[in-house]
Parts: sequence; structure tokens; C-alpha cells
Amino acid sequence: MVLNSDAENNVTFNFKSFKHEDLDNPVFKVGMIFESVELLRKAITEYSMKHRVDIKMPRNEKKRLRAICEKGCPWNLYASDDRRAHGMMIKTFCGEHNCHKKWVLKRCTSNWLADKYLESFRADKKMTLGNFARIGQQEWNLTPARTKLARARRIAMKRVMCDEAEQYKLMWDYAQELRRTNPANHKTTATYNCNKAGEVNSI
Repeated sequence: MVLNSDAENNVTFNFKSFKHEDLDNPVFKVGMIFESVELLRKAITEYSMKHRVDIKMPRNEKKRLRAICEKGCPWNLYASDDRRAHGMMIKTFCGEHNCHKKWVLKRCTSNWLADKYLESFRADKKMTLGNFARIGQQEWNLTPARTKLARARRIAMKRVMCDEAEQYKLMWDYAQELRRTNPANHKTTATYNCNKAGEVNSI
């Protein structure tokens, strides 16, 4: 809950903030605050995937966003930047659907799959496309094309390797700093050697 006051009218507003952990099961309400338009887009995408509805965002700007379901379905959401709450506030929302659930969703993109299964690829860098497809089928009842799965795996592995390379560099920087700040007794003080596995061993 965000508390904010209007100094001119001496009125206090109560705004409910949407947290990153709420992405597991997004629920929208009028007056809800999102720290950024990017977080709101992610929440709408997760809602679309979870409820298997084809949500579109035709208005995709930095300070306002409109989302609608398919033609004839009343579900819609409009949010814009609110100076009082310092974030994106939902101004209008209708949460009713009269459409049918979809088996193929446009929001199931390679980037979305890569984000969802980044940690799975970090734990199993040799995961096959077959296993990747089975996991998606079990968890989301999705059957993306093999080409989309391959792109998602490439994106995820690139992120994993970049993360590990950055961690490896930070470890070397830390070891160098220890040597610099302990030049006289570095032989008796524990120093660190970064190996290729990204571990830190005492030498």
C-alpha cells in the first residue's frame, strides 16, 4: 500500500502497489499502481498466458497503456502515469470475459519462454528441445513450434553465459582488490583464485 498526500487539499490517498511477486497470479483493480509501464506489460502478458486469453496492447506508450481482449469481449484495461502515486495507475478496468480460451497465444514468444525457463537452463545447460517442449506442455499446456523453442533456448543460454562471465569477472576483480589492499602480507592472508567453474578457492 502506498500512502501519498495532496498538500494543497490535505487529502491522503491510499494506493495498492503491484509487486514483482504478484506476477505469479496477476489481479487487476482500479487504482492499482505499477512502478513502471514495463511491469504492467509483464503483468498483462502473464495474465494472458495464465488465463489463455488473447490480450492485445494497441496503445503502447511510456506514460499510458490500453489493453483489450478480442473483438466482442468486454475485458479491457487502461492505465496512465499518475503524479500523486509516482507510477502507472489503472484508471479503468473491466475484468469480465465472454470469449473462448485459446490454445495458441501470440504472447507465447521466444523471449517469454526464455525468461520463464532461464533458471532451468542455468541448472541444465544441455537440456534438449524435446525436454524443453515437455516441460512447457506440463506446466502451461503449450505446444510452441520447434523453431520457437530453439530460439528461446538460444536466448536463455546467451543470458546464462553472460551472467556467469560477469560473475567470473567480479571474482577476479575482488581477488585483485584483496592483493592490492594487502601487498605486504598477501602470502599469509587468504587470497582467492577464480576457477572456470566460477568457484572461489582459498590458496
